[in-house]
Amino acid sequence: MAPRWKKVFRDLAQSRSRTALVVLSIAVGVFAFGTIIASRVILSSQLRSSFLATNPASAVLTTEPFDDVLVDAAKRVPGVAEAQGRRAVALRIQTGPRTWQDAVFYVLPDDGVRSIGIVRPWQGMWPPPKHAVLIERSSLPKTKADVGDSIRVLIAGQTARDLPIVGLTHDLSLLPAPIAGQAFGYITFDTLEWLGGPADYNQLQIVVREGRDDAEHIRAVAAEVERLIERGGRELLNTDVPTPLQHPAEIVLPTVLSILTTLGVLALLVSIFLIINTISAILTQQTRQIGIMKAIGARASQIAGLYFVLAATFGMLALLVAVPLAAVAAYFLTRFIGSQLNVDIVGFGLPPSVVAMQAAAALLVPLVAAAVPIRSVVARPAREALAGSTDAPTVATRIDRLIGMIHGLSRPTRLALRNTFRRRGRLARTLVALALGGAVFISVMTLNASLYTTLDDSIASQQYDVEVQLSRGYREQQVAAAAASVPGVARVESLLRASAFPVRADGSTAEALSLRALPANTAMFAPNMADGRWLMPEDERAVVLTTNYLTKAPATRLGDLFTLEIGGEQSSWQIVGFIEELIPPVSPALAYVPLDAFTRVVGGAGRTDTLRIATVGHDSATHAAISAALEQQLEADGFDLRLIRSRSEDRAILSERFTILTTVLAVMSLLIGAVGGLGLAGTMSINVLERTREIGVMRAIGASDSAVRQIVLSEGIT
Repeated sequence: MAPRWKKVFRDLAQSRSRTALVVLSIAVGVFAFGTIIASRVILSSQLRSSFLATNPASAVLTTEPFDDVLVDAAKRVPGVAEAQGRRAVALRIQTGPRTWQDAVFYVLPDDGVRSIGIVRPWQGMWPPPKHAVLIERSSLPKTKADVGDSIRVLIAGQTARDLPIVGLTHDLSLLPAPIAGQAFGYITFDTLEWLGGPADYNQLQIVVREGRDDAEHIRAVAAEVERLIERGGRELLNTDVPTPLQHPAEIVLPTVLSILTTLGVLALLVSIFLIINTISAILTQQTRQIGIMKAIGARASQIAGLYFVLAATFGMLALLVAVPLAAVAAYFLTRFIGSQLNVDIVGFGLPPSVVAMQAAAALLVPLVAAAVPIRSVVARPAREALAGSTDAPTVATRIDRLIGMIHGLSRPTRLALRNTFRRRGRLARTLVALALGGAVFISVMTLNASLYTTLDDSIASQQYDVEVQLSRGYREQQVAAAAASVPGVARVESLLRASAFPVRADGSTAEALSLRALPANTAMFAPNMADGRWLMPEDERAVVLTTNYLTKAPATRLGDLFTLEIGGEQSSWQIVGFIEELIPPVSPALAYVPLDAFTRVVGGAGRTDTLRIATVGHDSATHAAISAALEQQLEADGFDLRLIRSRSEDRAILSERFTILTTVLAVMSLLIGAVGGLGLAGTMSINVLERTREIGVMRAIGASDSAVRQIVLSEGIT
């Protein structure tokens, strides 16, 4: 081995603490970068492949009850490859003495086999036996029960019955329960009839023969099926064409992965400054060695090659540390995000492309970072290098004079301040690393606080405490009087709910809006206006939309007239405002219209299906107590309830949706902080090593351990 290469390895071996710091600095950046890129690749591919394995529906049409005759007819529609009937029933699950959880149960065939939106057994019995239920696995925490326990189930207007949970399923065609805010279960038609539900289908799922990734083609085929349904005399309630071949939660994933990628690149960027500092320090310490090598004939290119090899060796050692750690971290990170999205990560392995990217980062980043200091040092003439320029400047600088003007500083503190600014380039690079780490950490904490502030602001816009949804319309005076008689109820306001479908220019309908018809001068809602104005009592066919509608129809503007299909009837409405509400991106947009105008178009004057109730107290205990009392009173008076939900419950549901984002951000901010901390540790170590003789002189003239320690700590704090 040539002597210069022996020197490289001797430098690595003799300065082990410095080598460890440099390797760690590079490894942390490469580790974070590799973890995130690997997680991105694995999650994207496995979520897509797992979802496609369920044979997802191209479109779902909700209509009046039907049987297999309509299913067979739908299969013969041109462009339809498969069709399947499905029954979905909304109900409630009792989770406490007077608490209920909103749920949707789906009916499975007797053998449990569905050809579209395949449901797979996960634990326990399969298929569901008579008078028992299977729970979708992500929904189990919402039932407050476990496999083997019984839950009380209530369909509005029927008698509550107990169903044993005999197993769990995995249904990747549904939103995860924490995001959906409701539980999902699976039963047979026998069980549904026993619960008091109907023994027929209400949803028709289709898969198109070709163009499964073409939304326009799917809508065209779905329109043919719509005409088939209408020719049979049935009212079409809704046609849902989800984003083709995309899991419902994939709308959330790109945001999380983009944030992760940005943080990974930042970690790599921060590590560059640490490498420059270390290589610069090594070159400064070995200035005289470089002069000797030049004096005995070494060319600048040979010396540069020597230090480039040193930098590349640091990178190789860092790669050996980073790759296995990134594989382990990516496994746990993908498992965590997968569990939040209800996806199983199977056959885990670090993709070769990710290892190649890590290798490129580990080798190229040190080489690029070392290029500038290496070029500046090897360009010095041998005479200057032999003289050495490692000493601090003897001429007082402006900073020295400024420090001298500060009275009351001890001598160690004064010396620490001067030392801080001795190597200004190193100081600047260390500050960049620390500032980036601090900025990311503060940004993450600010974002976390902002999420919950936005959540609280959104909840605060609701001036009511409890919302009661009835299974059908009742006379407003009767139901409001029953609710007002409950102790602790301060005010009651009635409204109507409906689904409204924007009608496109070609006559087809777009994704449903969740419509609320309420008094224009409502005292129960203080909207956070984003644009335009709120409803007025004199408004006729005016509508206010939530801003998430603009993500679905970005061309929509204030003042636009658009046609809504409500209950099979079409009517024109003018957009007068947009309001901000915290709504998951996968949820339908909300539309608010004046109650009087709505009843003139649709009917139902003097009736209500929803009550908003303000209570005397506003804490979660009061909400729970009054919710229970309301349920007892309304049921005793003969009103069938669909659900009762308080603001406290709404906040808990919305908070649950932040888990994936806040957890990932917290982990990444700690990683960035670790890189910044390593930068400070590396800089202080280099500074101490460079001043070994100075420390020896101070000790020789009487400096104590505490005085030396004070200098170093003061410099680090500065």
